[in-house]
Amino acid sequence: MQIRGDSRANSNPPMPRKAVVVRAKTGPATFATVDFLFGVAQDTRASLAERRRAASQAAQFFLPKNARGRKSRRGKFPPDECGFVVDPELARELRDSKLKLACLKLDKKRTPYAFAQEVRKLRVRIEEIQRSLQCPCPSRYGLKQLKNDHERLKIFADRRSQRKLLPLEEDREEARLTARRESFVEGPEIMARRRLDTLQDKKRVAQTGGPRHTAAQETMFRFLALLYPSPPRPRPSKEMIEAHPFSTDWPYPYIVGNPNYPEPES
Repeated sequence: MQIRGDSRANSNPPMPRKAVVVRAKTGPATFATVDFLFGVAQDTRASLAERRRAASQAAQFFLPKNARGRKSRRGKFPPDECGFVVDPELARELRDSKLKLACLKLDKKRTPYAFAQEVRKLRVRIEEIQRSLQCPCPSRYGLKQLKNDHERLKIFADRRSQRKLLPLEEDREEARLTARRESFVEGPEIMARRRLDTLQDKKRVAQTGGPRHTAAQETMFRFLALLYPSPPRPRPSKEMIEAHPFSTDWPYPYIVGNPNYPEPES
């Protein structure tokens, strides 16, 4: 029995400590970790950055495993203002692969088979690079920063459409922003929000007679709804209130009283 136990230990080497925390799905230690992360995410006394970081870590317990590709040499490159680290050559390859994939539709000389093979090759490489990226720190990068990156990349795309060459610094910036955006879009927060949207749509269908959530889906729906609640509706501005048809302020004095039964003129 002792020999068998030794061979089993040699055939299955222990996983790194960090991987155990992220991938573990059951066990007392996992439940304690999830409870702690939920407590931080729902604690109104904690800062918004701490709550977002805890929610991002807790979301990984409810998402399917996503095997990472070969890790890049992130330790050799300094992080940017959002805590994002990426190999510049890998970021450039990701940007160029996405540009090639977008330009393939304009190539009329390829046969359908050659076109499909090239598309498949580019998509496989893009997904491989995406899986190797580490998303930036949740306390420094969110939907606001994602929007800023999208607007900046749109400026670069407009210049490329005008056949303008980008300077070296802007070329590097475009590649880095592309990789940073892709790492966040494919990261745990966005994946959890997508999963939550899918479960919400299924819940609405169930209210009209469709299939209901399974026990596992209902549990995941409640947890993700706690982690990522719907944003509050914005309050109407003063201009919107004044322009509303039921407003009683000037310049709409004719709404005063009951419009269906106007008072007789004296």
